[in-house]
Amino acid sequence: MTPHYRIALQVGIADPYWVQVRDAIVRHAHQLNIELVSLSIDANQLLNPDQAEEIFEELQVQQVQALICNSAAEDLVRKVTAQRVPVVDASESFIVCPLFTSRRGLYDAAYAVGLWLNQRVPDDANVLVVGGYDEMGMSRLKGIADALHTRQINLLHVPATWLYPEACDLVSTWLASWHGPIHAVFGLSDSLAMAGRDVLALHHRLLPDTLITGVNGDALALADISRGRMHMTVETVIESFAAQMLDLALTGISTNHLPDTYDPPRRIIDYSNVHQVAMDKLISLAELPSQLVGFNRQREQLRMRQLETSLAITQRVGGILDHQQLMQEISELVKRIYSYHRVILWRFNQDGEIVGMTPP
Repeated sequence: MTPHYRIALQVGIADPYWVQVRDAIVRHAHQLNIELVSLSIDANQLLNPDQAEEIFEELQVQQVQALICNSAAEDLVRKVTAQRVPVVDASESFIVCPLFTSRRGLYDAAYAVGLWLNQRVPDDANVLVVGGYDEMGMSRLKGIADALHTRQINLLHVPATWLYPEACDLVSTWLASWHGPIHAVFGLSDSLAMAGRDVLALHHRLLPDTLITGVNGDALALADISRGRMHMTVETVIESFAAQMLDLALTGISTNHLPDTYDPPRRIIDYSNVHQVAMDKLISLAELPSQLVGFNRQREQLRMRQLETSLAITQRVGGILDHQQLMQEISELVKRIYSYHRVILWRFNQDGEIVGMTPP
């Protein structure tokens, strides 16, 4: 059956949580008969304003009807939405413009962690907070601080990137100048919580009753909670999160309107419910391999088409010396192979001036 919609999906996979989010989107798109388009650029490039034009052109070439991403530069968001292509951001954002929506609720997630810790740590406890070097961590920092402000609890903040190895290095550097006990660790993501815990353990500073808490509810966190190496996390329920983003993309396509923000459902995971949550996730992953085959096949077909195009151009135009005829032959080949309605090629000189083009 021919897909009804083409949606670009560009969610980074540097963190285990986002791997699960991406996989859930793939599963739900399969169920909804949505064709997901994987862009040729890295997810981090979406944040680079200097590459906004290049990415915008690729989205146009791919003829996508919506974009689901994990953060994007404001210039790119405004270019895309100006063409009535809705953008659904999986992260929090300060961008406000029509046909753009971003996630909220991470303040509430961190606040829930703070309330949980408030019932379990002693007065004058030292809580190590790992993460929050950019705007995406600000709401979580405020959430944990607001939840604990009624008691004399000392928050020790170590700003860190979202990557586990880099966070470990930063926590190690900070720990060299801190000699007091650590009663709890709060990571702005589960990976950052594990970084704080692992560095404390490496330096023999992890107390037997130090509480380890995070945000996301990724698979590694669930495994550690079940083994007693982590104590609590707040999950943005991944299946609901993925379905909500796809529903928002379809709403934007059909109505040309999106809410400014959306709030995915959350739940606290600790030892009391981790085994049931893990079983639910296992069941949801049961059909993943067969669905990923189709998704990966799309990417392989794209690579094969690119190779075929290069080969055809080499065979057809290798002996053509006239520049204008050469451009016309290449234009016709690309148009035929990719089923485009129109292909125009421009030729520039060393000064950046147009010296030739194919007719429209």
